[in-house]
Amino acid sequence: MNFSLAFIKNDQQFMLQSFNGESAESKAKHINLEDLSSHMVQAIFIPQDIVGSEEINNALEQEVNKVAILPIDEQTLSADDFDSLKMDQALPLFKKTYTPWVLKNNLSLLETIVPTSNHLKSLWPNDRTAFFEELWHVLRKVLGARTLKLAYNHMQKAQKEHEKNKLIRVIVEGDKNPQPVENKELGEALFKNYEGKFNDHFEIYEVSDDNQVVCLANINSSPIIIMAETYGITPIQKSLLTALFDILQS
Repeated sequence: MNFSLAFIKNDQQFMLQSFNGESAESKAKHINLEDLSSHMVQAIFIPQDIVGSEEINNALEQEVNKVAILPIDEQTLSADDFDSLKMDQALPLFKKTYTPWVLKNNLSLLETIVPTSNHLKSLWPNDRTAFFEELWHVLRKVLGARTLKLAYNHMQKAQKEHEKNKLIRVIVEGDKNPQPVENKELGEALFKNYEGKFNDHFEIYEVSDDNQVVCLANINSSPIIIMAETYGITPIQKSLLTALFDILQS
């Protein structure tokens, strides 16, 4: 299991620990707080005695809806503890923070699935790029994905009078923010690999031992490939996404 944690040391610095499998760096990296948004972390810990400071609030402004954040007391985790945190200590802290955050995201979509779906449906015929960027954010939060990639077909309008519209393959990928790019080679390879395997509904097609997830979906006969690096899939996530795509189809 790969994940990264941040600990806000003060209003100037935060510490970063990255865990890969069973190991971690022996010491945390100390980084300027203003650079927090440029680092991908799955959870941020904040000492309770500095929660709410203006500098920290500014640093967290871009992270609130993207990362699990937990105020924590010194007895549970101090800066010195975090500085040399080991995997067996970090994993329970990570799960204690990340699991409730993902559940909260799922409950939030459950409560807002109709307006969320209606908003996405309004984008579908008019701005396909915006549709997939916003869908990317919804899926990332519901799945609690470390990384997320969407592949879809897009009809590129002809630029000149005698040219025809052209079907292109678009990949939207990222960790905290989606980056849409035309990638014909990768797009063709992905759609060829899953050719004939799309149904008329959302399906979790494959989950590997290390929680690499492939989902296949259709919206109005337009196939979508969803590839995510997750920390596990629950029945509520599957049911929510099935319901979401069913509504988007209607």
